[in-house]
Amino acid sequence: MDKRSIIEIIYNIIEEITEKKYSRKLDDDSLFSRDWDLEARDIVYLLIGVKEEFGIRFSSEKINSFEFFTLSSITDEIIRISNIEHNER
Repeated sequence: MDKRSIIEIIYNIIEEITEKKYSRKLDDDSLFSRDWDLEARDIVYLLIGVKEEFGIRFSSEKINSFEFFTLSSITDEIIRISNIEHNER
């Protein structure tokens, strides 16, 4: 799966959680920005949704990093973890 497809899935997860539609131009904006207008619980639900959709969990180091919370960086980490898991098989 390519990066754009993963980002689109994450947009869909967020839109399902918030029941809002978002511009597809927010890939590099912090999920804590006003453009997203997300609450803390929305972020938690997003992480759960990503786990359910992709079967991966993020390390606490990543989750504790403010820079991690953009769609681009989350997607990069999904790809990285998926590649590691794929190579271990």
